[in-house]
Amino acid sequence: MNEMEREVKIPEVPDGADVYRSVRRVVTGLDDRVTGIAAVAGPDVEAGAVVELPAGALLMTVDQRRTGWKEPRHGGKPYPLMAATMGLWLVRPEGALGTARSADRPLWTRTFARAASAYGTAARLQISKFLARHPAQEGTTVREITPGRGRPNLRAQECRWCGALVHADRGVLTGRGEGVQVEHRAGDCPVRAAETGTACARCSVPVAPGTAGLVMVREDGGRWEVRHTGRCEGQVSAQQYDEARRRRDDERARERQRAVEDAAKKEKQATARRAKAAGKRALKRAAEKQAAEETRERVTSIGVARETGRTTLSDKGLAPAGERMRLVQVDADLNDGSTATWWDVEPYGGRGPAYGDEDLYEADERAGRFYHLPDARAEYQQHTYDTVPYTPPRRRAPAVPPCPSDGARHCDHCGSIRATGGWMSASLGLACSDTCLDAMSDARGTHASRHH
Repeated sequence: MNEMEREVKIPEVPDGADVYRSVRRVVTGLDDRVTGIAAVAGPDVEAGAVVELPAGALLMTVDQRRTGWKEPRHGGKPYPLMAATMGLWLVRPEGALGTARSADRPLWTRTFARAASAYGTAARLQISKFLARHPAQEGTTVREITPGRGRPNLRAQECRWCGALVHADRGVLTGRGEGVQVEHRAGDCPVRAAETGTACARCSVPVAPGTAGLVMVREDGGRWEVRHTGRCEGQVSAQQYDEARRRRDDERARERQRAVEDAAKKEKQATARRAKAAGKRALKRAAEKQAAEETRERVTSIGVARETGRTTLSDKGLAPAGERMRLVQVDADLNDGSTATWWDVEPYGGRGPAYGDEDLYEADERAGRFYHLPDARAEYQQHTYDTVPYTPPRRRAPAVPPCPSDGARHCDHCGSIRATGGWMSASLGLACSDTCLDAMSDARGTHASRHH
């Protein structure tokens, strides 16, 4: 900030005043060749904003209030009658607005009954007088520090800076009359994606992905600049980002390779364990088979003295007629005093010995004696319940009387000799009712098929 510049708070629009008609302008000159507000030269500032202005600058404020309505002389919509209050303020050395001797008091103020008079001869004389006392510095510029409330836009329009659409009441108006434009509020212009590797306009460091954006800078007609998001200190450059990404990719590749190697090692160990377990199971099964064969030879050669116990291990049905099957463990003493165990798979019930006539039935091929329990279970499990397919009951055909002995006219479908509604000729016979007629629409009647 220049030594002569001061931070100045621009006066707010007072209650009751029209924010769209109010004016806050830094006066730099006066042009007597034009009329209205265009005669007062200088940049506009927003009400309520904090700006940097040189000490001794002249600020003009105009606030308009509606005082009534007037009907047009030749018809049409009524228009408002506006009164205007104009004030001239001086920027004091300490940054306050007022006069050369006191703050918070305007150099000059006046209320005009008609708003158009605010830029008339009386107001121009006052502006010329105070410009002569406090001449504007050459090249006076205004730098906004804190934006004011501004004049909200009433309809959607493109931003004059970034070109994006500004929805109603989301931006502010700039300019007056035909030159009015819409712009986003300060800092609201959308940030575009910045190309990776482009140098930041503030620190000249090539930007990394996701660390910067293309920002609209509202200077010298507006320009797009690549800037880091937030402060530039501590931001990662594009080269650092690429190096970190390569290191990360290499580490991930090594991790994947280690994972593949670990999986292969675990699979090899699991295969070895499965092979070892399968070998143990094979040895155990071979030992059990050998023991079962030895038990079979002992039972066959020595003979059974008596059975000491029968335990049913499983029992299930095989057919709806009551036929079942069970797996029974048999414990027995042999003739030499030793013991033996075997397993019987026995079908029973439904037919055969269950009815007490053993001589009338042949031995069931599914029955068997096993000296190895897994073989007995396998034989037992391969027999499943055999369902009987459903057969719908046969319905008795309706009785159809024969032809009458006297040769009377009768229905070819039901054999009736009475026709309540009169006889009808079907395509293949005579019908006594609509039902019989429909039945003989494409076939011979039941009576004719049976008795003719």
